[in-house]
Amino acid sequence: YKLSSVDVDYGEDQQGHVSIMWGSMAKMQFETMQSMANLNIDSSDGYIRAIEIKGFPGVEEYDRDDNSASVMVALPNDIGVIIELENCEDTSQCVATAESMDLEGLAGL
Repeated sequence: YKLSSVDVDYGEDQQGHVSIMWGSMAKMQFETMQSMANLNIDSSDGYIRAIEIKGFPGVEEYDRDDNSASVMVALPNDIGVIIELENCEDTSQCVATAESMDLEGLAGL
């Protein structure tokens, strides 16, 4: 598998992390997320749900034990975006970060 990525930490305490990946692994993620359109798992430990951000398939995950969240968005041109955040109450900040990104521009590369 070929994979290239760029990573950046963000936030006052660098508790957030964004990864943008390009390559065959991202393509597999895109296909997997498209097939998980009805995913919805909720337990006392956290939740995993299929979401759509700016028309692109994704998955949001929250772990109640360590108060961490992640959002993965798959773009159709073999690009995947992963946003992770520690010390949070839910996935809303990860979703807002994804929505603030130029995903359409990335998809057009």
